[in-house]
Amino acid sequence: MESLLVGDDTFRVNAWAAKGDLAAMVTVEVSTLSRLITTMQRKGLVVRVRPEHNARMVSITLAPAGEELVEKLMPLAAHFESVATQSFTDEQTAWLKQALVQIHNDLEKV
Repeated sequence: MESLLVGDDTFRVNAWAAKGDLAAMVTVEVSTLSRLITTMQRKGLVVRVRPEHNARMVSITLAPAGEELVEKLMPLAAHFESVATQSFTDEQTAWLKQALVQIHNDLEKV
């Protein structure tokens, strides 16, 4: 299994993750994740590097253009989440997020 060194807003500290674990966290298939990373690399948003000591590992980091995009989009995403859940308690918001993940997981079984 290939491992990825991921650095982004979710993991501001670099962390090694198996590609399958990362795919599950962002709720996409591994093949989709690979295509997304390739597309992001072509657009100059991420840099993908294989360490010399282990060809099964890949380091994925945000390129400067990716950092700019994150800085631009994260506040928008946070704003829309805040608006969408403004009448919810923190517990209700947490439950909603968990329920949406479960719905996604259940639909993947179809």
